Amino acid sequence: MGCVDRKGSDTSEVLTIEEVSVRLGRPVSTVFELIEHGNLPGHMVDGQWCFHRWVVEEWCRRQATPIVPRVLIVDDDEVVRATITEWLATVQQREVIAAASGEEALAILKTTEVDLVLLDLSLPGLNGVETFRHMQALRPGVPVIIVTGDPDAALMAQAREIGPLTVISKPIRFAQMHRIVERILEA
Repeated sequence: MGCVDRKGSDTSEVLTIEEVSVRLGRPVSTVFELIEHGNLPGHMVDGQWCFHRWVVEEWCRRQATPIVPRVLIVDDDEVVRATITEWLATVQQREVIAAASGEEALAILKTTEVDLVLLDLSLPGLNGVETFRHMQALRPGVPVIIVTGDPDAALMAQAREIGPLTVISKPIRFAQMHRIVERILEA
């Protein structure tokens, strides 16, 4: 029978995996990967993957929309947090989420995907090292930049044992931060 819509008519509104491959300009194997990861909804009919044309068109539209990287800033100093937030949002055109504590940052990470974390080590309650440790468990692979006024502190040595990180010293030099943030987000 092959691909037909649910009502059994107008096959022009339903595409085969080969037609989707051509439409997307991607190999059939890539289309299979998109299906496996739940990124491209399709359905099986008589052992053949089928797609509604509008679903494929919507997927293409979303792919054309630029994705704005999301950065989480964790710093208990309100002035520092606000300054970095404003700079990243206006100058770098990033989506920014700010947290005043490690606990608040972890709550955010439980529900929100981020592309980069800027983390102060000296935090009240759950310090930066413990926050970093929990972040690595929650979101392994998310790049972390430690922003600290004391880069040689014992906390820094503990943080380096947890996983890879980049360090920016306070007071912040925004030209340096710009280069580091760009390098990490473009990798």
